[in-house]
Amino acid sequence: MQKHRMRIVTESILALSTAPGGFTSPQPAQKIRQLMADQRHPYTLRQASYDLNKFRGKALLERAHHSRRYRCTHHKIRTLAAILILRDKVIRPVPAGTAEKKRGPRTKNMHPLDIHYENLRSEMLRTFETLGLAA
Repeated sequence: MQKHRMRIVTESILALSTAPGGFTSPQPAQKIRQLMADQRHPYTLRQASYDLNKFRGKALLERAHHSRRYRCTHHKIRTLAAILILRDKVIRPVPAGTAEKKRGPRTKNMHPLDIHYENLRSEMLRTFETLGLAA
């Protein structure tokens, strides 16, 4: 999920996964074209088929029996959603928060999630300093 295109493909698969009976290759291609900001290189049906096969190879997507339709089971939907949420809401903000060494004063009643985030941020900052990456 390091590539922008694969994250958009994941979002489109999640959006189409609720379709009864599954979905075909043109449907994610159309959804991905809507989500992609870069219109210089249009997303083709060939690219959609390739990306769907990559997800099939990772066992995150499966073909409906004897058809050209794809489906995503609820366990796989949970996995894909967890990957996106962890990347966008957890992993990405932690390094961004290390840019500021000093934070404002702590509040008295911090939520446990805020405490975990603060601990992650400070530990990440110490790791960067040890590696010589922090200024």
